[in-house]
Amino acid sequence: MIYKSEVANLEKLFINGVFSIEKWKVYIENVLPGLGKLVLNDSSGYDFKKDILPIINNVYNNQERVNKLEKLYHELLKNVDERIKLKTGRNLQCEIILYLGLGNGAGWVTEHDGKTLILLGIEKILELNLDNSVKMMELIYHELGHVYQSQYGILNREFEDNSDKLLWQLYIEGIAVYFQRSIIGGITNSQKDSNLWRKGLGKMLPQLKEDFKKDMYILNDRFTQRYFGDWVLYNGYSDAGYFLGEKFITYLCKKRRFNDILDLNIEDIKTEYDNFCNN
Repeated sequence: MIYKSEVANLEKLFINGVFSIEKWKVYIENVLPGLGKLVLNDSSGYDFKKDILPIINNVYNNQERVNKLEKLYHELLKNVDERIKLKTGRNLQCEIILYLGLGNGAGWVTEHDGKTLILLGIEKILELNLDNSVKMMELIYHELGHVYQSQYGILNREFEDNSDKLLWQLYIEGIAVYFQRSIIGGITNSQKDSNLWRKGLGKMLPQLKEDFKKDMYILNDRFTQRYFGDWVLYNGYSDAGYFLGEKFITYLCKKRRFNDILDLNIEDIKTEYDNFCNN
């Protein structure tokens, strides 16, 4: 794996403290040619001034946190290759980049110019207070779970039906959480994995299963679903989809090996999810 940090001198992207999108466009092309178009397209559904600019300004106002995070980033990645090889017997080929995005996510796995990328958005990491050793390690391993599926199964499929898209998201996020928790030494996301969070969602798991099944067909686009993202809640709990997804994958792994469930087709997933709901 290749690790890059692109967060030095970010203050140069601001003019008298005001963020310059034009300077950012030059910056992002220097990070990786063509990446700017990908990032801009992904963020195009949001209100720039309301949703994106405040978290970018937060980076400018917290340069000391940025410097500490950059140092931590390099420290945490020292033994990642060896740990994955030890636990899975396999190697991963990807490029991990710590950069300033446009609110695209604390972690984002994507393909660009023939490369598998993990983009770690410093603006979202600071916003979500993930800039400590435990949470950053968890974030990195979660994204590596997506890379693992990409390289040893199938991560991305195209669907016309939004219900299929949401079910696929549950499946791939479940695999990433399972990888994070079980394949790589039981590492857990402490923000989502407090006893209160797990116990609360655990008590309503039967309802959660059925609600997700119903919502697949009525609340199933990026802005109406209530299972994934720090901006939505399910019965008062954030990121319920990650909890449900991990439970679903754990169920599948009772019947098959983890490496054998990385490339299921959507019809098989539907059948298995029905079985999971009845279990």
